[in-house]
Amino acid sequence: RRMLYEYCKERGVEHKQCGKLIVATSVAQLEELQKILAVSQKNGLVGPEALKLLSPEEAIGMEPQVRCTGALYSPSTGIVNSHELMLALLADAEGSGAMLALKTPVNGGELMSDGRILLRTPEMEIECDEFVICSGLAAPRLASQICGFRKDLIPISRFA
Repeated sequence: RRMLYEYCKERGVEHKQCGKLIVATSVAQLEELQKILAVSQKNGLVGPEALKLLSPEEAIGMEPQVRCTGALYSPSTGIVNSHELMLALLADAEGSGAMLALKTPVNGGELMSDGRILLRTPEMEIECDEFVICSGLAAPRLASQICGFRKDLIPISRFA
C-alpha cells in the first residue's frame, strides 16, 4: 500500500488516502470485524496504519449518518484514479520494452528452441521473452494453443 501511494505520487496519479469505516449492524457482524482485526494484527499491521475497532459513538463521531453496533477503521485505505494508474504502469512497461496489443486475436504460438515465444496473430507474428495472457475466461484455452507450453501450468476452467 505504501509503495502504491509512493508510485502514484511519483507519477502524478491522482489518489487520496482517506481511510475507511467497515461497519457492523449486528452482534454477529461485530464478531466478524473482531476476527478481521485479529488477522490484521497477526499479519503485522501495526502503528499508524493499524486497524482500530470503534464503538458506535466513535463511528458516529466520524460519520454522523452511520447506524451501527461498531466499526473497524482502516486509516490507510484510499482511492486511486485507476485509469491514470493503468496509463502510468503502461508507460513504465513500454519504457522497459513491453508492447501492449489490445484487441489482437492470438491464433496460437509456440515455444522456440531458444526459450523465446512466438505468437501468431492474423496480422503478424510476435516474438517475445515473456507474455501475459489477459483474456479472462478464455485464458486457459489460449494458453493451451501455445505449442510446448506445459499443460500442467494451465488452470482448469470452472464455472459456478
